[in-house]
Amino acid sequence: SGQMQFNLDGLGWGAGVIKGGGQVLWQDAGSTVTRVHPLGNYYVALHGKGDALEYSLTTVGGKLDLHGNGTWRPGTYPMFDGQAVPLPAQREELAPL
Repeated sequence: SGQMQFNLDGLGWGAGVIKGGGQVLWQDAGSTVTRVHPLGNYYVALHGKGDALEYSLTTVGGKLDLHGNGTWRPGTYPMFDGQAVPLPAQREELAPL
């Protein structure tokens, strides 16, 4: 749950080339897996790099710190390497995540 804002700066895919970039802001993010709400606010930066889309996730603020990086190439599954670290006060409630 929450609200998402997209800003796509010429992000496009054509003739096998991904170009441009963009940003996604997810505010008051929530999940049905936990009663902790909101989990936080998150930012995703998108960068077209020719044959791939690279993306990075950072936490703007909140109870669950999410961060990481990934790559997607057309015709393949997205790859992502990241971590989720709850604030100490929410560690027990967010353990299922």
